Amino acid sequence: MEENKEKTAKQKRIRKPISRKKVLFIILSLVIAVIAIGGIVTAFILNYNVSAPNNLRIVDDGKNVYVAVDMNDNYLSYKFVFTSGENEIVIDSKKNILSIEELQEQGIELRQTYTVTVQYIAENQGNNSQISDPLTWTAYTYLDAPVIVHNIEGGMLGWSEIEYADYYIVYINGYEPIETTNAYYNLQDIDGGERSLYVVAMSNNEGYRESLASNKLNIELFHTFMPFLSVSFDSNEKVLTIIGHEELEKINIHLDDMVYECENFDVVQSDNIYTYTVDISLFYQDNLSIGASPASIDEYNIYNGEVTYAEQ
Repeated sequence: MEENKEKTAKQKRIRKPISRKKVLFIILSLVIAVIAIGGIVTAFILNYNVSAPNNLRIVDDGKNVYVAVDMNDNYLSYKFVFTSGENEIVIDSKKNILSIEELQEQGIELRQTYTVTVQYIAENQGNNSQISDPLTWTAYTYLDAPVIVHNIEGGMLGWSEIEYADYYIVYINGYEPIETTNAYYNLQDIDGGERSLYVVAMSNNEGYRESLASNKLNIELFHTFMPFLSVSFDSNEKVLTIIGHEELEKINIHLDDMVYECENFDVVQSDNIYTYTVDISLFYQDNLSIGASPASIDEYNIYNGEVTYAEQ
């Protein structure tokens, strides 16, 4: 009898096994809870990212200059700070990149060296990011590129003056770069031919870097030689002395109606004046009128002016 009572008591203490559905429900509840907690943590990290901005840099494409930092859409704005000595310029911007023009409008001065930092600004001030590592930068920009035009009739290359430019470099194929402070160049100073030309603006101010190249012109340039300034003849030595403005390869010697093309002569240059000495003893005859003119070289380098005669 007592043994039966003990069996009955043990049977009462034995719990019924949990059903399979209940086990699945518990597991599913745990998974949902983990996902929810993970979402809350992720949202917190995204909205409370206290790490400092990285990749603060100067972007220079050879034409424009920018101060930039990596974009972070989890913040409202960007706080750029430019410090030079006791002067501090703070720029709050919705953009992560600022052009040199925008910076100058905010007081940034060219040639001035600044320590630059940036901070991501959150909706709640307590959630702002840390401040970036400092960047040292001396502010500069680029000169505007000239736009060149060719005046065919006047034989001139011209362009509008570029603000802040001190001089210009003219590039012409076949010639060393030509420096000028003018906003034009006389193309009659070079030989004619098929020429490719462009111009770059330059500044002596370190805050302005050289411009991009101007538009490029490909032209057929025709050079017309200038008449000689004077011609004199030494009848004893049979030598002509010719003075002109240009260096020539050939000279035409005129004896009455006869023309002799001469390539052998001596020349001396002084202050853009060329003095030619020509020995004409091989073909000179008495009592002939004597003159000289530049000789045409090719279709691009020609002379169609008057003959300059020597007094006798």
